[in-house]
Amino acid sequence: MFLIYYFFKQFKPMKTDSNHYTLGYLKINTDPENQIIVSKRQDEIKLEDGKSHVEDFGEMPPEWSQPLLDRYKVYDKQQN
Repeated sequence: MFLIYYFFKQFKPMKTDSNHYTLGYLKINTDPENQIIVSKRQDEIKLEDGKSHVEDFGEMPPEWSQPLLDRYKVYDKQQN
C-alpha cells in the first residue's frame, strides 16, 4: 500500500496559469506597434478560413470579404 502512495506522491499537479493570450486580447491590450502585427495575422487567418469556407460551401460570409478584397487589390497591383 505504501508503494502505491509513494508512487503517486512523486507526481506534481500541472500549472494552470499560462501566458498564452488570444489575438483579440492582444489587439486591444498590447502596444500600438504590436497591434499592427496582430491585425495582419488576424487577416491572414481570415483569408485561410475564407478560402476553405468558399471551397466547402460556395458562399462568402460578409465579414470575411473585406480582407480578401484588400489582399486581391495588393495582388492585382503587383501583377500590373
